[in-house]
Amino acid sequence: MNQKRIPIDTNIITNKAVKIYEKIDNQLPSTSANKVPFIASHGWFEKFKKRHSLRNLKLKGEQATADTDAARQYPQKFAEIIAAKSYTPDQVFNADESGLYWKKMPEKTFIAKHSKSVPGHKTAKDRITILFCSNASGDYIMKPLVINKSKQPLSFKGININNLSVYWNANKKAWVTATLFTDWFNNRFVPDVKKYLLQKGLPFKVLLLLDNAPGHPKYLQYENVEIVFLPKNTTSILQPLDQGIISTFKALYIKRAFRYILDQLENDRSLSVIDAWKKFTILDCVKHVGMAYAEIKKSTLHACYKAVWPDVVESANPRIPLEQEYSQIIELAHSLGGEGFEDLSEADIIEIMADKEICEDELIDMVNITSENESNNETVADGYAHNPFTAKVVRAGLELGRKLVNYFQQNDPHLDRALRLQRNITESLNEYEEVYNVLSKNKSQSLITNFISMSRRNEINPNMSTTETASNEIILSSDESEITQTRKRKRAIVESDSDSSLDENTLNV
Repeated sequence: MNQKRIPIDTNIITNKAVKIYEKIDNQLPSTSANKVPFIASHGWFEKFKKRHSLRNLKLKGEQATADTDAARQYPQKFAEIIAAKSYTPDQVFNADESGLYWKKMPEKTFIAKHSKSVPGHKTAKDRITILFCSNASGDYIMKPLVINKSKQPLSFKGININNLSVYWNANKKAWVTATLFTDWFNNRFVPDVKKYLLQKGLPFKVLLLLDNAPGHPKYLQYENVEIVFLPKNTTSILQPLDQGIISTFKALYIKRAFRYILDQLENDRSLSVIDAWKKFTILDCVKHVGMAYAEIKKSTLHACYKAVWPDVVESANPRIPLEQEYSQIIELAHSLGGEGFEDLSEADIIEIMADKEICEDELIDMVNITSENESNNETVADGYAHNPFTAKVVRAGLELGRKLVNYFQQNDPHLDRALRLQRNITESLNEYEEVYNVLSKNKSQSLITNFISMSRRNEINPNMSTTETASNEIILSSDESEITQTRKRKRAIVESDSDSSLDENTLNV
């Protein structure tokens, strides 16, 4: 099943495999000795399934309507959460991230076609992730967090990143990981919101609404901050940032990018459009992100809470003025002229705004990355499982899982395998998340037997390693893993003698 929950069968996979093979084959010299025939046979498919742990799944009949039903019911529950602690619109926040192909042009433009004809073209595929956060009143939008693949790109030479109009961070795949999100929450969100509410004369009492995205850990805690997660598969319907805030930002960014090219041409008439766009660096991107972000109107920020908190939005049918932005982008494109620009349409704009799934070219790039050796199974030191099953012990296990997933997400070049790991751990560890929540609220730190029936405990395999039940935190990628690699073959996970938390140097590979 793909990300849109559309079932994928044998024919789809084998046809895609043949297309990718043909694409790779065309890139090889006609006399290459490396060329070998490829047939997507039944035997190949069975090996492919085994290699990538694919399995058959059944969709329940209610699947098509379950998301809509949950989305329809949730606003009432959300209103009750708001009323329980009397949150004001200034105190209710939503945070989420979105990818941006920061130097991508519409496919039909001559710039895009030219970049594809250049050997080793990769710039148009360069992707950053932006973490957005704003409140329900529309009165406050936090400085965005921008995540790049490189912490110090060449264009940043001599630049103090603390003076940028964005918060800046990086990891290998430019994704929001649980590690980065936790750092953002503790060191950016909390201090910034405290300062904002102090200026408003309001107490630091905050509700943060999140979706179930991979990088949003459920263990986050801070005094007077209540974190609420949307029901699964309702993000596109309910999440405020997805109701027009992110799309408005991207339209503003694209408009500024087109304006950048025109400005370059006006300043230097010897430049071509292609030459002007080549001058656009990641530093220029960051500057334009900051300026586009600042242009988002308060009315837009406020209106986008209509779906999840209808009572707080006064207008019955709030309007997000995207048509105006599209019109201005098209006008700028016509000024640039040339193939693909003079007949640019709204559909072309939406195409480059999309945070798209991986295409064939990107799959080939991933295949060409040298794979590192896969790790052996983890073993757990004797005695770890015999500790009293308190909240501290459960949290140590969640931390262990975070480190484990961080390690594989950092080192595994195969995205699909890494995503399977995150999904499996999340599904398996939901119960441990609930156990931790119950135990952490119990001041006496009661034994886990008070909360789990014997019949349920008997279902758990006593020989299952800690790594198999590690953490329900999903992490897409991070180059900030806390796991230290050594040259030892044997792996051991031990508990710190000071408390139940995992020592970051105790996982040896």
